[in-house]
Amino acid sequence: MASATSACPSNTDSKKLLWDDETFASRYRTAEGLTGDYALDLLKQMGVSATTPAPVKHLDLACGTGVVAKHAISLLEVANKPASSKDQYNFTAADLAPAMLDALRSRFESESWSIRPEVIKADMRDTNLPADNFTHITCSFGPCNAPNPLATLRESYRLLTSGGVAGWTAWTACGWYPDVMAALDDIRSHAAKASATGKGTEDDEKLAKVPQMQSFRTMIGRFTGIEDLSVAKDEDGEMPKWESDEYFVKQVRKAGFVDVQVNVVNKTLFLSGEDAYEIVKPILGILGNWWSQEERKVLEGGLLEKKVQEWFKKKVEENEGKKVVWDTWKAMIVTGRKE
Repeated sequence: MASATSACPSNTDSKKLLWDDETFASRYRTAEGLTGDYALDLLKQMGVSATTPAPVKHLDLACGTGVVAKHAISLLEVANKPASSKDQYNFTAADLAPAMLDALRSRFESESWSIRPEVIKADMRDTNLPADNFTHITCSFGPCNAPNPLATLRESYRLLTSGGVAGWTAWTACGWYPDVMAALDDIRSHAAKASATGKGTEDDEKLAKVPQMQSFRTMIGRFTGIEDLSVAKDEDGEMPKWESDEYFVKQVRKAGFVDVQVNVVNKTLFLSGEDAYEIVKPILGILGNWWSQEERKVLEGGLLEKKVQEWFKKKVEENEGKKVVWDTWKAMIVTGRKE
């Protein structure tokens, strides 16, 4: 998520964003068991290890709650390096959302890491940082949460030193999507039936108007600034497909990178019903960005949130108290080098 982890404006800055919610950072920590695994896979694909030669200057864009920093510092085994060489390992964590930055600083204060990362506010499309300055750059589940992802790739290329490596992760499928779609369908159907009998309440009338779930591709498109996929075209006149690993790799090469590698990895997340709901809750507000004023009435007073929470509780009860299983997570891991 994301990232559901990263912080860049969506297609319209005035719209409600996941990462601007002050409680989102704490909710996102719930999903770190999953996103952390992908971060570890990303860093290993980039070649980050105890044998990585110093100096290391690592920039993590759209850093979220700092899970990439945690794993990078661990893989480098800086704690085992001679004291005289530790100043050759530097980590900068950049994000745009104040809530994320605050959570990140608190984490760095409370956890004993062998490197104290520098935390800065920066837009991954235009950081205002000096060029040719970093040996490693990561952006985990960030590019597809920003308008014009190609700009973020080009900015990473500009910031890297010659021979430097950059890496990105991006969702091709989100585990929560099928459950949210099913929840909205069930809630809408139940409310519509109640209204049809003439015994429905005012809330039923609102819930019966919950829109159909957008396709996953449409959601990714809208996060990257595309309101209408049917007329969207990129610089080459192609339909943007940022959820496609083939398309993503093509754009990474277009930004100037060589030795581009991609792996698509599936993972499963096991959650309590309450934790699953906590991850989904802010997503409901994001969906409302593209609903009509009449349709958004269902969000007033937390009406839809309450119904979705009840849906997840019922799902767990019907499954005899077992965990919610999200087994459709699929993400691409893409890396490239600057000549």
